[in-house]
Amino acid sequence: MGAQRRGRGRGRARAILKTYLDRFKLAVQRYFAVPAGSDTGAFREIADRYPVFELLPASEAPSPR
Repeated sequence: MGAQRRGRGRGRARAILKTYLDRFKLAVQRYFAVPAGSDTGAFREIADRYPVFELLPASEAPSPR
């Protein structure tokens, strides 16, 4: 995954973090400076500090270069 993939995923990373926090808030809220239920924009400042991985079906994965 090159820089193109990383750059394109910044907004997606915020959405994934929000979904994760909203879904598992009782177990993970203490690890986030953003409260569960916040909108996606609230994750802008912290998203780069959290590794985010999205698993895609092989049919949707980008082709290797």
